[in-house]
Amino acid sequence: MRFSLYDAAHSLDFGDQIQLHLIQLSKYHVREADLVDADAFERWIYFLTESQNRDPDELRQLLPDATFSKATGILEMIAKSPELRLIYDDRAKEAKDRYSELKDAEARGKLIGRIQTLQELVSDTISDDAILSSQTSESLERMIRELKLRLVKRG
Repeated sequence: MRFSLYDAAHSLDFGDQIQLHLIQLSKYHVREADLVDADAFERWIYFLTESQNRDPDELRQLLPDATFSKATGILEMIAKSPELRLIYDDRAKEAKDRYSELKDAEARGKLIGRIQTLQELVSDTISDDAILSSQTSESLERMIRELKLRLVKRG
């Protein structure tokens, strides 16, 4: 599958001049000791995950490449400018909020799946996803407890 950037107003296709890579940082664990043999990708992973835990001088020492020095300089600039810092913090908060919402939705989806499975086991009518989705998590957990009790009583 290939996605490309296209400006319809000017009939301009960027072709392969721009690439977009999505990386799930939580899947990677690059330690400081690994940096000696790390490739560029691993060094970027380290920079992106550890830059908030290191001071700029440490980062420059650990990642001496000019690219990382420039990126560290940008982080320093953001830290010094209250306006840029607010923008950065707002974006970071948005990202954390989205992640939290996704985790909550995943957990609710699992609860709904458990309810529907238990309903099937006790020969109940299986509730529609939309109806269950409108319930609170506490209500869904209560339904699971009730259905488990009914299942145990059926023996």
